Amino acid sequence: MSVRGPTAHRLWLPDPAMRKVSLGLVGLGNQGPRYARLVTELPQADLIATCSRSEERAREIADLHGATRSYTDYRTMVEEPALDGVIIVTEVDRHVEIVVTALEAGKHVLVEKPLTAGPDLEETDRVLDLAERQGCILMLAWVERYDARCSRVKRAIDEERLGKIVSIFIRRNGWRRYFRKPRFQQHPWIWEPGVHSLDLLLWLAGERPLEVYACGGKMAETGLEDTFWVMTRFESGAVGVIEQVANTIPETVAPTGDREVEVIGTEGTIRWFEPNDSFVLWRDEAAAYLDTHWYSDVAGLSQGALKNQVATFVRCLREERQPEWGTPDEIRLVARLGKAILESLESRRTVRLGDL
Repeated sequence: MSVRGPTAHRLWLPDPAMRKVSLGLVGLGNQGPRYARLVTELPQADLIATCSRSEERAREIADLHGATRSYTDYRTMVEEPALDGVIIVTEVDRHVEIVVTALEAGKHVLVEKPLTAGPDLEETDRVLDLAERQGCILMLAWVERYDARCSRVKRAIDEERLGKIVSIFIRRNGWRRYFRKPRFQQHPWIWEPGVHSLDLLLWLAGERPLEVYACGGKMAETGLEDTFWVMTRFESGAVGVIEQVANTIPETVAPTGDREVEVIGTEGTIRWFEPNDSFVLWRDEAAAYLDTHWYSDVAGLSQGALKNQVATFVRCLREERQPEWGTPDEIRLVARLGKAILESLESRRTVRLGDL
Protein backbone atom coordinates (compact mmCIF):
# COMPACT_ATOMS: atom_id res chain seq x y z
CA MET A 1 0.00 0.00 0.00
CA SER A 2 1.48 3.34 -1.06
CA VAL A 3 0.51 6.04 1.43
CA ARG A 4 -0.07 9.62 0.32
CA GLY A 5 0.31 12.68 2.49
CA PRO A 6 -2.54 14.23 4.49
CA THR A 7 -5.50 15.75 2.69
CA ALA A 8 -7.89 18.47 3.72
CA HIS A 9 -10.47 17.41 6.31
CA ARG A 10 -13.77 16.54 4.67
CA LEU A 11 -16.96 14.60 5.23
CA TRP A 12 -16.33 10.94 4.53
CA LEU A 13 -18.97 8.61 3.14
CA PRO A 14 -17.97 4.95 2.76
CA ASP A 15 -17.65 3.58 -0.74
CA PRO A 16 -19.06 0.02 -0.83
CA ALA A 17 -16.62 -0.83 -3.62
CA MET A 18 -13.63 -0.22 -1.35
CA ARG A 19 -12.43 -3.32 0.47
CA LYS A 20 -12.46 -3.66 4.21
CA VAL A 21 -9.24 -3.28 6.15
CA SER A 22 -8.11 -6.10 8.43
CA LEU A 23 -6.83 -5.12 11.86
CA GLY A 24 -5.10 -6.76 14.80
CA LEU A 25 -5.21 -5.59 18.39
CA VAL A 26 -2.32 -5.83 20.87
CA GLY A 27 -3.14 -5.28 24.55
CA LEU A 28 -6.39 -6.42 26.16
CA GLY A 29 -6.48 -4.64 29.50
CA ASN A 30 -9.08 -1.99 30.29
CA GLN A 31 -8.87 -0.20 26.95
CA GLY A 32 -8.30 -3.13 24.59
CA PRO A 33 -11.84 -4.55 24.66
CA ARG A 34 -13.22 -1.10 23.89
CA TYR A 35 -11.04 -0.85 20.81
CA ALA A 36 -12.13 -4.36 19.79
CA ARG A 37 -15.77 -3.36 19.97
CA LEU A 38 -15.18 -0.12 18.07
CA VAL A 39 -13.46 -1.91 15.19
CA THR A 40 -16.22 -4.49 14.88
CA GLU A 41 -18.87 -1.75 14.78
CA LEU A 42 -17.24 -0.14 11.73
CA PRO A 43 -18.56 -1.69 8.50
CA GLN A 44 -15.30 -0.79 6.74
CA ALA A 45 -13.07 -2.85 9.06
CA ASP A 46 -12.60 -6.38 10.32
CA LEU A 47 -10.91 -7.37 13.56
CA ILE A 48 -9.15 -10.57 12.56
CA ALA A 49 -6.57 -10.98 15.35
CA THR A 50 -6.10 -10.28 19.05
CA CYS A 51 -2.94 -10.50 21.14
CA SER A 52 -2.42 -10.70 24.89
CA ARG A 53 0.23 -12.22 27.11
CA SER A 54 -2.67 -14.29 28.46
CA GLU A 55 -3.71 -16.96 25.96
CA GLU A 56 -7.10 -17.24 27.63
CA ARG A 57 -7.70 -13.48 27.42
CA ALA A 58 -6.65 -13.29 23.77
CA ARG A 59 -9.02 -16.12 22.84
CA GLU A 60 -11.87 -14.68 24.93
CA ILE A 61 -11.81 -11.29 23.20
CA ALA A 62 -11.30 -12.89 19.79
CA ASP A 63 -14.34 -15.11 20.26
CA LEU A 64 -16.44 -12.23 21.59
CA HIS A 65 -15.77 -10.05 18.55
CA GLY A 66 -15.49 -12.62 15.79
CA ALA A 67 -11.71 -12.50 15.29
CA THR A 68 -10.41 -15.71 13.74
CA ARG A 69 -6.91 -15.59 15.25
CA SER A 70 -5.52 -15.06 18.74
CA TYR A 71 -1.87 -14.72 19.78
CA THR A 72 0.31 -14.40 22.85
CA ASP A 73 3.29 -13.04 20.87
CA TYR A 74 2.82 -9.82 18.91
CA ARG A 75 5.88 -10.67 16.79
CA THR A 76 4.03 -13.63 15.36
CA MET A 77 0.81 -11.69 14.91
CA VAL A 78 2.32 -8.86 12.82
CA GLU A 79 3.72 -11.39 10.34
CA GLU A 80 0.17 -12.38 9.41
CA PRO A 81 -0.12 -11.58 5.67
CA ALA A 82 -3.84 -10.77 5.86
CA LEU A 83 -3.23 -8.01 8.40
CA ASP A 84 -3.31 -4.39 7.15
CA GLY A 85 -2.85 -2.58 10.43
CA VAL A 86 -2.29 -2.95 14.15
CA ILE A 87 -3.81 -1.11 17.11
CA ILE A 88 -1.50 -1.06 20.14
CA VAL A 89 -3.03 -0.54 23.59
CA THR A 90 -0.34 -1.83 25.96
CA GLU A 91 1.68 -0.32 28.79
CA VAL A 92 3.54 2.80 27.70
CA ASP A 93 6.95 1.20 28.24
CA ARG A 94 6.17 -1.41 25.55
CA HIS A 95 4.90 0.98 22.88
CA VAL A 96 8.14 1.54 20.99
CA GLU A 97 9.19 -2.12 20.75
CA ILE A 98 5.78 -3.19 19.42
CA VAL A 99 5.42 -0.22 17.06
CA VAL A 100 8.87 -0.85 15.58
CA THR A 101 8.13 -4.56 15.09
CA ALA A 102 4.82 -3.79 13.37
CA LEU A 103 6.37 -1.15 11.09
CA GLU A 104 9.23 -3.45 10.13
CA ALA A 105 6.58 -6.00 9.11
CA GLY A 106 4.98 -3.35 6.88
CA LYS A 107 1.87 -2.84 9.02
CA HIS A 108 0.14 0.47 9.61
CA VAL A 109 -0.12 1.44 13.30
CA LEU A 110 -2.48 3.22 15.65
CA VAL A 111 -0.82 3.39 19.08
CA GLU A 112 -2.10 4.78 22.35
CA LYS A 113 -0.33 7.88 23.61
CA PRO A 114 2.41 8.62 24.42
CA LEU A 115 4.64 7.08 21.77
CA THR A 116 7.68 6.86 24.06
CA ALA A 117 7.97 6.24 27.80
CA GLY A 118 9.41 9.74 28.23
CA PRO A 119 9.97 12.75 25.96
CA ASP A 120 12.91 11.06 24.20
CA LEU A 121 13.68 13.07 21.05
CA GLU A 122 16.11 10.57 19.51
CA GLU A 123 13.77 7.61 20.02
CA THR A 124 10.84 9.60 18.63
CA ASP A 125 12.85 10.44 15.51
CA ARG A 126 13.94 6.83 15.11
CA VAL A 127 10.36 5.52 15.10
CA LEU A 128 8.99 8.26 12.84
CA ASP A 129 11.84 7.85 10.37
CA LEU A 130 11.16 4.10 10.24
CA ALA A 131 7.47 4.70 9.47
CA GLU A 132 8.43 7.03 6.63
CA ARG A 133 10.95 4.59 5.16
CA GLN A 134 8.40 1.77 5.32
CA GLY A 135 5.68 3.88 3.74
CA CYS A 136 3.40 3.13 6.70
CA ILE A 137 0.85 5.18 8.58
CA LEU A 138 1.80 5.81 12.20
CA MET A 139 -1.09 7.43 14.03
CA LEU A 140 -0.96 8.44 17.68
CA ALA A 141 -4.13 8.24 19.77
CA TRP A 142 -4.59 11.95 20.40
CA VAL A 143 -8.19 11.17 21.33
CA GLU A 144 -8.98 14.64 22.70
CA ARG A 145 -8.70 16.07 19.20
CA TYR A 146 -11.68 13.86 18.30
CA ASP A 147 -13.82 15.17 21.16
CA ALA A 148 -16.57 17.30 19.63
CA ARG A 149 -15.98 20.04 22.20
CA CYS A 150 -12.26 20.36 21.43
CA SER A 151 -13.04 20.22 17.72
CA ARG A 152 -15.45 23.14 18.07
CA VAL A 153 -12.81 25.17 19.92
CA LYS A 154 -10.27 24.48 17.16
CA ARG A 155 -12.81 25.41 14.48
CA ALA A 156 -13.56 28.74 16.16
CA ILE A 157 -9.82 29.51 16.17
CA ASP A 158 -9.28 28.45 12.55
CA GLU A 159 -12.30 30.45 11.37
CA GLU A 160 -10.81 33.51 13.16
CA ARG A 161 -14.00 33.98 15.16
CA LEU A 162 -11.92 34.88 18.22
CA GLY A 163 -9.62 37.33 16.50
CA LYS A 164 -5.94 37.24 17.41
CA ILE A 165 -5.28 34.58 20.05
CA VAL A 166 -3.98 36.04 23.31
CA SER A 167 -4.19 33.17 25.82
CA ILE A 168 -4.84 29.43 25.93
CA PHE A 169 -5.50 27.72 29.27
CA ILE A 170 -5.78 23.96 29.71
CA ARG A 171 -6.58 22.20 32.97
CA ARG A 172 -6.43 18.42 33.30
CA ASN A 173 -6.51 17.35 36.92
CA GLY A 174 -6.90 13.81 38.15
CA TRP A 175 -9.01 11.47 40.22
CA ARG A 176 -7.08 10.12 43.22
CA ARG A 177 -7.77 6.48 42.46
CA TYR A 178 -6.25 6.84 38.97
CA PHE A 179 -2.95 7.94 40.45
CA ARG A 180 -2.72 4.71 42.44
CA LYS A 181 -2.61 2.67 39.22
CA PRO A 182 0.91 1.41 38.37
CA ARG A 183 0.79 2.96 34.89
CA PHE A 184 0.56 6.44 36.45
CA GLN A 185 3.32 5.84 38.99
CA GLN A 186 6.17 5.35 36.53
CA HIS A 187 6.30 8.65 34.66
CA PRO A 188 5.89 12.34 35.51
CA TRP A 189 2.19 13.21 35.52
CA ILE A 190 2.81 15.92 32.92
CA TRP A 191 3.87 13.21 30.44
CA GLU A 192 1.49 10.36 31.28
CA PRO A 193 -1.38 11.18 31.02
CA GLY A 194 -0.50 14.88 30.69
CA VAL A 195 0.83 14.47 27.16
CA HIS A 196 -2.80 15.04 26.11
CA SER A 197 -2.56 18.58 27.50
CA LEU A 198 0.70 19.21 25.64
CA ASP A 199 -0.75 18.06 22.35
CA LEU A 200 -3.98 19.98 22.84
CA LEU A 201 -2.12 23.21 23.64
CA LEU A 202 0.07 22.96 20.54
CA TRP A 203 -2.84 21.93 18.31
CA LEU A 204 -5.03 24.85 19.39
CA ALA A 205 -2.16 27.33 19.17
CA GLY A 206 -1.21 26.16 15.69
CA GLU A 207 2.31 27.50 16.08
CA ARG A 208 5.63 26.67 17.69
CA PRO A 209 6.35 27.73 21.27
CA LEU A 210 9.49 29.80 21.81
CA GLU A 211 10.09 29.09 25.49
CA VAL A 212 8.71 27.27 28.50
CA TYR A 213 8.75 27.81 32.24
CA ALA A 214 7.46 25.08 34.55
CA CYS A 215 7.13 24.72 38.29
CA GLY A 216 5.64 21.92 40.34
CA GLY A 217 5.70 19.73 43.38
CA LYS A 218 4.81 16.39 44.90
CA MET A 219 1.50 15.61 46.59
CA ALA A 220 1.39 11.81 46.51
CA GLU A 221 3.55 9.12 48.07
CA THR A 222 5.06 7.91 44.78
CA GLY A 223 7.88 10.46 44.92
CA LEU A 224 7.13 11.59 41.36
CA GLU A 225 6.36 15.15 40.37
CA ASP A 226 2.59 15.22 40.19
CA THR A 227 1.76 18.92 40.39
CA PHE A 228 2.56 21.10 37.39
CA TRP A 229 1.97 24.64 36.22
CA VAL A 230 3.46 25.30 32.81
CA MET A 231 3.68 28.61 30.97
CA THR A 232 4.66 28.83 27.32
CA ARG A 233 5.23 31.80 25.05
CA PHE A 234 4.50 31.42 21.34
CA GLU A 235 6.00 33.15 18.33
CA SER A 236 2.89 35.34 17.92
CA GLY A 237 3.13 36.56 21.52
CA ALA A 238 0.26 34.36 22.70
CA VAL A 239 0.62 32.72 26.11
CA GLY A 240 -0.28 29.12 26.91
CA VAL A 241 -0.81 27.78 30.43
CA ILE A 242 -1.27 24.17 31.55
CA GLU A 243 -2.48 23.14 35.00
CA GLN A 244 -1.87 19.43 35.59
CA VAL A 245 -2.37 18.12 39.12
CA ALA A 246 -2.93 14.59 40.42
CA ASN A 247 -4.95 13.65 43.48
CA THR A 248 -7.43 16.52 43.25
CA ILE A 249 -10.72 14.61 42.98
CA PRO A 250 -11.64 12.58 46.08
CA GLU A 251 -12.59 8.91 46.17
CA THR A 252 -16.22 9.78 46.93
CA VAL A 253 -16.66 11.10 43.40
CA ALA A 254 -17.03 8.33 40.84
CA PRO A 255 -14.59 8.45 37.88
CA THR A 256 -14.39 11.85 36.26
CA GLY A 257 -11.93 14.59 35.43
CA ASP A 258 -11.49 18.20 36.43
CA ARG A 259 -10.85 19.64 32.99
CA GLU A 260 -11.11 22.99 31.27
CA VAL A 261 -10.14 24.54 27.95
CA GLU A 262 -10.32 28.30 27.53
CA VAL A 263 -9.09 30.30 24.55
CA ILE A 264 -9.13 34.10 24.71
CA GLY A 265 -8.80 36.23 21.60
CA THR A 266 -9.04 39.92 20.82
CA GLU A 267 -12.58 39.44 19.51
CA GLY A 268 -13.98 36.61 21.60
CA THR A 269 -13.53 33.85 24.14
CA ILE A 270 -14.50 30.19 23.96
CA ARG A 271 -14.36 27.65 26.78
CA TRP A 272 -15.66 24.32 28.01
CA PHE A 273 -15.20 22.57 31.30
CA GLU A 274 -16.22 19.41 33.03
CA PRO A 275 -17.85 17.93 35.00
CA ASN A 276 -20.10 20.98 34.84
CA ASP A 277 -21.17 20.32 31.24
CA SER A 278 -21.93 16.66 31.91
CA PHE A 279 -24.80 15.11 33.77
CA VAL A 280 -24.62 13.67 37.25
CA LEU A 281 -25.95 10.55 38.95
CA TRP A 282 -26.37 11.03 42.71
CA ARG A 283 -26.26 8.01 45.01
CA ASP A 284 -25.76 7.63 48.75
CA GLU A 285 -22.16 6.44 48.41
CA ALA A 286 -20.98 8.79 45.64
CA ALA A 287 -21.79 11.21 42.90
CA ALA A 288 -20.99 9.99 39.40
CA TYR A 289 -20.43 12.32 36.47
CA LEU A 290 -21.34 10.24 33.44
CA ASP A 291 -19.29 10.38 30.25
CA THR A 292 -21.17 11.48 27.15
CA HIS A 293 -18.25 12.61 25.00
CA TRP A 294 -15.36 10.15 25.10
CA TYR A 295 -16.95 6.69 25.09
CA SER A 296 -20.66 6.12 25.59
CA ASP A 297 -23.43 3.87 24.32
CA VAL A 298 -26.58 4.80 22.39
CA ALA A 299 -29.04 2.20 21.06
CA GLY A 300 -26.44 -0.53 21.47
CA LEU A 301 -23.76 1.31 19.49
CA SER A 302 -20.75 3.14 20.89
CA GLN A 303 -20.19 6.79 20.15
CA GLY A 304 -17.78 9.54 21.08
CA ALA A 305 -14.18 10.67 20.59
CA LEU A 306 -12.64 7.19 20.81
CA LYS A 307 -14.84 5.89 18.01
CA ASN A 308 -14.12 8.97 15.89
CA GLN A 309 -10.43 8.28 16.29
CA VAL A 310 -10.61 4.60 15.27
CA ALA A 311 -12.85 5.49 12.31
CA THR A 312 -10.24 8.02 11.17
CA PHE A 313 -7.49 5.38 11.28
CA VAL A 314 -9.64 3.00 9.23
CA ARG A 315 -10.47 5.75 6.75
CA CYS A 316 -6.79 6.61 6.26
CA LEU A 317 -5.95 2.96 5.55
CA ARG A 318 -8.78 2.65 3.05
CA GLU A 319 -7.87 5.90 1.29
CA GLU A 320 -4.13 5.11 1.50
CA ARG A 321 -3.17 8.45 3.02
CA GLN A 322 -1.60 9.87 6.13
CA PRO A 323 -3.89 11.42 8.79
CA GLU A 324 -4.10 15.21 8.78
CA TRP A 325 -4.05 15.25 12.58
CA GLY A 326 -0.96 14.07 14.42
CA THR A 327 1.64 14.56 11.70
CA PRO A 328 5.27 13.54 12.35
CA ASP A 329 6.18 17.20 12.93
CA GLU A 330 3.40 17.50 15.53
CA ILE A 331 4.53 14.32 17.30
CA ARG A 332 8.11 15.61 17.38
CA LEU A 333 7.00 18.99 18.73
CA VAL A 334 5.01 17.39 21.56
CA ALA A 335 8.10 15.42 22.59
CA ARG A 336 10.23 18.57 22.44
CA LEU A 337 7.75 20.49 24.60
CA GLY A 338 7.66 17.63 27.14
CA LYS A 339 11.45 17.60 27.34
CA ALA A 340 11.55 21.37 27.79
CA ILE A 341 9.00 21.22 30.61
CA LEU A 342 10.96 18.59 32.54
CA GLU A 343 14.24 20.48 32.02
CA SER A 344 12.63 23.71 33.22
CA LEU A 345 11.21 21.97 36.27
CA GLU A 346 14.63 20.57 37.18
CA SER A 347 16.66 23.70 36.48
CA ARG A 348 14.04 26.18 37.71
CA ARG A 349 14.67 28.37 34.71
CA THR A 350 13.05 29.21 31.40
CA VAL A 351 13.99 26.79 28.61
CA ARG A 352 14.00 27.83 24.96
CA LEU A 353 12.81 25.06 22.68
CA GLY A 354 15.38 26.06 20.09
CA ASP A 355 18.10 25.01 22.52
CA LEU A 356 16.94 21.37 22.60
